[in-house]
Amino acid sequence: MKAKKIKQRSATKADKELGDKIRARRIEISMSQAELGEHIGVSFQQVQKYEKGVNRVSVPRLAQIAKALDNTEMSYFTGENSGEQTKMLSLFTDRPSQRLLVAFHKIADMETRYRVVGLLESMTAHGG
Repeated sequence: MKAKKIKQRSATKADKELGDKIRARRIEISMSQAELGEHIGVSFQQVQKYEKGVNRVSVPRLAQIAKALDNTEMSYFTGENSGEQTKMLSLFTDRPSQRLLVAFHKIADMETRYRVVGLLESMTAHGG
């Protein structure tokens, strides 16, 4: 008797969007994946899978995540993001943006930060 092949599911758009929202909120409150994992009783690898949309987040788990992130789980379902929230979400989920934000955050001197921002704004104003 042959063993049945189990069809692996691919991450859906909804799984990926939910994972992006979880990741963005986690980063917004400066929480690591390991810390979130501790709050909800899973490993940081499992949190990574949730954030990438590889593993589905069950409703009870979503409630735990929302509580740990100090957010209501309904905000994850409704897709009710303002334009500004959507823009911020894309910053947290785009790899080059993440690298830029991490590097920028390491600049201690505020005058230097403003100069960097000014440089970037002038580059984008001229289509650079």
